[in-house]
Amino acid sequence: MEEALAGVRVLDLTQALAGPYATMLLADLGAEVIKIERPGSRRQVEGPFSYHGMDAYFISVNRNKKSVALDLKHPLGREIFYELVKVSDAVIDNFRLGVTKKLGIDYETLSAINPRIICTSITGYGSQGPYSHRPAYDLVAQALSGAISITGHPGAPPARNGVAVADQGAGLVAAAATIAALYRRHVTGRGQKVETSLLEAMMYQLAYELALYTISGILPEPIGCKHQLVIPYNAYQGSDGRYFVVAAPFLFRQLCQAIGRPDLVEDERFNRPDRLLANREQLEEELAATFRTRPAHEWLQLLHEADIPCGPVNNLQEAIDDPQVQATEM
Repeated sequence: MEEALAGVRVLDLTQALAGPYATMLLADLGAEVIKIERPGSRRQVEGPFSYHGMDAYFISVNRNKKSVALDLKHPLGREIFYELVKVSDAVIDNFRLGVTKKLGIDYETLSAINPRIICTSITGYGSQGPYSHRPAYDLVAQALSGAISITGHPGAPPARNGVAVADQGAGLVAAAATIAALYRRHVTGRGQKVETSLLEAMMYQLAYELALYTISGILPEPIGCKHQLVIPYNAYQGSDGRYFVVAAPFLFRQLCQAIGRPDLVEDERFNRPDRLLANREQLEEELAATFRTRPAHEWLQLLHEADIPCGPVNNLQEAIDDPQVQATEM
């Protein structure tokens, strides 16, 4: 079967995580991605996070790509790049604002060479506004967006998401927007400039959280694995010390039957949806006490049989070995 982006050529000027993640997604979809690397920029790495001298971080987001070393600050390197632009569909970068202009590889310059070219840029904060020229990292974007303020447990210090959601979110947005620009080019016959940023990607992902706040005026706080609006929805510990999660909104009766606690359904503290939320801490204490009476795997078996959404809290090796992950060939 032909891959969706077969025949599309992308010049990849990206580094770090957000940009390489975007171009990796395009490569995974079949695009020919040519990574433009500064001569000597790759370094030999030793230690647990290296593979045959290569940085595991680099390897993780640069699969399925070709590579060429070009010094874009040198006239000859830039001319070679311009020749590649003539026969390419998109150029993607995640330089700081102003770098492409300084190097002579901005959209205005490249579109004069190839009017069909699409130039996608990922920055820290966007091309407008008071922070547009500042440096940025995933952690900073998570913090500035407010996402860190609702992550972690009540009373604990701020905690970033364990996944680089600002970087990878920006990469996803950039990849989708590039594909949209390719589609639009079929209509107009011309390329376009595409922009996104780490901060915008974070704000974009705060979908219902921002809606709940702007409508209610209630500022959300960190609540661990719980959910602001629905219950039961949390992580619990079995008698063996293993954690597992249960996500059973609208299935409270079925959950109580499955775990042998039908009494909770009739309990006046929990016998209506509004009372469930009002007395959620008391319910959490009841559920936690019950789940501590048997090993996690036994609870998971019972909950699966009752068709209650649940799962173990896997470490990465357990996730890799999970039969469902294996079945998807990830």
